[in-house]
Amino acid sequence: MGAGWVGILTVELHFPENHSLKGKRKELLSVKAQLQRRFGASVAEVDHHELWQRARLTLSCVSRGYREVEIEFFTSELEAGRALIEQTARVVPVGPTRFLRRPGVTETEELDDDLFRITARCAVAVGREWLADDLLPSLIKERAASGLLLIGPIITFVDDQALQSFTRAMGAGENRGPATRRRRLRRRQPTPPAPGDDTPWPPTAPT
Repeated sequence: MGAGWVGILTVELHFPENHSLKGKRKELLSVKAQLQRRFGASVAEVDHHELWQRARLTLSCVSRGYREVEIEFFTSELEAGRALIEQTARVVPVGPTRFLRRPGVTETEELDDDLFRITARCAVAVGREWLADDLLPSLIKERAASGLLLIGPIITFVDDQALQSFTRAMGAGENRGPATRRRRLRRRQPTPPAPGDDTPWPPTAPT
């Protein structure tokens, strides 16, 4: 999960055809509802309260992080598979409480003459994981030509920090593995008996 952010915006609105405070309030209610629904913004009227045709609004959007998503599928045609991701990326809903980054191809692999693996990445807002789990696979399948998708799409939520830590740990383990094993073997060697001790040495394995 990535770091969060806060966005604040102040806007001036002009209603040239409005001639009453009641009409202005009606327009503002509509504007506020759309901003809250589409962007999850908090909206407040901060000035020009008594003017019929003017309003000043302050908006704030808070993102508490995002989830990195990996999309993987196997296809019979590489370029058609790439185009499928591009087509899907154009129709996903984008916003502070939706997809924060559109899907994009990050890796391809040729496994056979007519078998390719395609990996893509995107990001969704925390709490909106269903967009990646449910909506995204449906959009990909709907736009795929017959026979194009062989396996997938498979959706995985990726923790990059955990992945980097695991990779570093694996690399460090490989680098110091033999020495560590030698040290452990040395520690496991039995201790010779003290002078005067009648214990047989070296010890014999039990039969």
